[in-house]
Amino acid sequence: FSAIAERTGDTYEFVKVPASSEKIQKLLAGEVDVLPGLIKRENKKNKNLIFSTSYVSTEMSTVMRKSEAKNTKQLKNKLVCVDSDAEKKIAESYGAKPLKLEFWKDKFTYLEQGKCVAVVASRYINDGFIKSNAENKDLYIHKHKWFNFFNKFSMATTKDKKELITKINAALRVLKQNGTLKELRKKYSSAKTN
Repeated sequence: FSAIAERTGDTYEFVKVPASSEKIQKLLAGEVDVLPGLIKRENKKNKNLIFSTSYVSTEMSTVMRKSEAKNTKQLKNKLVCVDSDAEKKIAESYGAKPLKLEFWKDKFTYLEQGKCVAVVASRYINDGFIKSNAENKDLYIHKHKWFNFFNKFSMATTKDKKELITKINAALRVLKQNGTLKELRKKYSSAKTN
């Protein structure tokens, strides 16, 4: 976001919001001006929001415990942590029981505590989790190339802030053209810039 701020000339203050469901409420209430990292497909039904162009997309993957499931067929009737409708659909496609949580980080806490046997998330998030838990040889990532499913991330604001989204889109174009988005993608793993 700091790369965008440099291009727009705006100053941003980051506000922590504890639960995903509260983010949009805070945006609509005017407590925050823009939300980065929203999945447009899951939020486009909200007619009060406008979205930037997508700036990154990432395929979905599932982190699993080898001791619990060696493949996705073995997830049948087992708890799989998710935090979005798209992730829930993937878990259901395995025959698993999706456990939908409010905040994405909670999925990994549940996995570490043994409250679920797998986590469905964007691949770059799962890659980061695996890297930070490299000593745990029980964890592995199942990639969903067959699923051909990508999350595309955008920024969102309210319809009365069209000028802001126009500035963000202009900055995103520059960052894509000058290679900055590509460098950020490399830094944060397997996400693919649009």
